[in-house]
Amino acid sequence: VWLFAAAPGGPVVCAIVRNAGGGPDPDLGCISVAVAADPEGVVESVTSPGSGTLRITGWARDADVGGPIQVRVTVDGANRGTFLADAARGDMWNGHGFDITITGVTPGARAVCVVALNAVRGSDRTLGCVTTGVAAVMAGQVMALEATDDGVRVATTGVERLDGSAANVRVLVDGQFRASLKAGPDGIDE
Repeated sequence: VWLFAAAPGGPVVCAIVRNAGGGPDPDLGCISVAVAADPEGVVESVTSPGSGTLRITGWARDADVGGPIQVRVTVDGANRGTFLADAARGDMWNGHGFDITITGVTPGARAVCVVALNAVRGSDRTLGCVTTGVAAVMAGQVMALEATDDGVRVATTGVERLDGSAANVRVLVDGQFRASLKAGPDGIDE
């Protein structure tokens, strides 16, 4: 038995006997063999755009198929769903992108993993695992942000954590921290 590397896909392998005594080399035959290609891809970002929400972006493909494949997302080891990596992109992975939003995630530090699911032959491949913070604050809205005679007035709608406790709102001026205001269900007006 001889083992040698071959590119993924369906190469044709032929066996020919070398005739040392002269004359033609007998051809024993050719067959097309299936060489598996595991999926590939990249997790480009994992963010928490809102309370209890994760957004995962990247791309995945399997050379065994021309079309999109599926990716599975786990959070802290629990399966959160299987999604088709078929999003349009402006690069060479066009039609193989994913932009996944998962809601109902418990706030705090969470381990997020993405696995590209093998389409035909080969094995599934983990594209990456990232630990990220999941937001715990229910988003509020700025109602007023205006200059006054003695400073700046900040007014918001209600801003509170998912557990009902008051949230702090940081105020920045030209990117520099100026104040931390405690907000509650009625918001802030200072």
